[in-house]
Amino acid sequence: MDKITYDDLKTVLMSEDCTNILDDLFNTKEKSARAEVQLSAYDDYGKIESTFRVELHDASGHAFLVWRDGGEEVVFDALGFLAASQLPPLSRNVRTSRTKAHLLMQSVSIVGPGSTRFARQLKAYELLYHFFDQSLGNARMKPMDRKTVGEIDTLFCQTRYLTLVPYNIWPVAPLPFATLDPHHTLESYIDGSRYVFTDDNVVDYMATEVDDENPAGEITYKVVAPSLFRIGHLVDVGINFRAVRGGDKLGLVTRMDSLLLVNRVGAKMLMERQLASTPAGSSSGHATSLAPKKRKLSFTTEGEEQTVRHKMQQLVLGDRERKGRKDDMEISV
Repeated sequence: MDKITYDDLKTVLMSEDCTNILDDLFNTKEKSARAEVQLSAYDDYGKIESTFRVELHDASGHAFLVWRDGGEEVVFDALGFLAASQLPPLSRNVRTSRTKAHLLMQSVSIVGPGSTRFARQLKAYELLYHFFDQSLGNARMKPMDRKTVGEIDTLFCQTRYLTLVPYNIWPVAPLPFATLDPHHTLESYIDGSRYVFTDDNVVDYMATEVDDENPAGEITYKVVAPSLFRIGHLVDVGINFRAVRGGDKLGLVTRMDSLLLVNRVGAKMLMERQLASTPAGSSSGHATSLAPKKRKLSFTTEGEEQTVRHKMQQLVLGDRERKGRKDDMEISV
């Protein structure tokens, strides 16, 4: 399969099918028990001010967005189609210096170019940046960094693979080698003095699954490998907003807390579009030229087959007899 082009991505994700599926998911989430954590619901600055506050943690140099009524860190639901990603497991070829291992990231970019609800998520992101800027004061925030795929605005989320020990405020967690670090790349950087793997480095990767045995078709959630995710998948990303120190300024970071696969339709449409535009015989799965035919001798009759088998047996037995005679000669010398 050839690499997905920007034109293919834009055409498919702006199609009526994809836009309708994304809007249906927004409708479902906004009517569910999770309505209050939908990022799209906070495209109003007054609502942000009355619902959240920014809490500065001096030890880590982080500022966290927390619920005003409880103080817990906010985890939003953000919906969109996967447009770009850097997901585990880490390749054997990934290497970096021991002083820069904290810059290794797992990340996704999600888009919704035909959806007004997705545009509301981008508006909420912009307002939350201004909320951090106003809350921290003294021009402490770096300029807002907007990401795009081509000309399409994206919501970019990332999570570090490792945490710097001097700034760690989270519990240490076991490193999941099978899904994250099969070649023990991260493990080689963890020495207890500079880097640790913590709860904050964990991303939950999941997929929805319809229970066929349930008459109501109840949807369940299962843990999946990060390698399952493909460009074009409709996903639900759990995200935190934080201001992280870099030099004398703070930059707004959208941290990925979880990634849920909801629907595969976009990826399927991209694949179908690529297959339809691929000339016959040019796919990597088919030969573009024919190899020389093999000249194979076959057993044409039962008599010939028995004769050949008998000859083969004689050759094998003869070889064993010759080896036995050689061994006897060596012993007798």
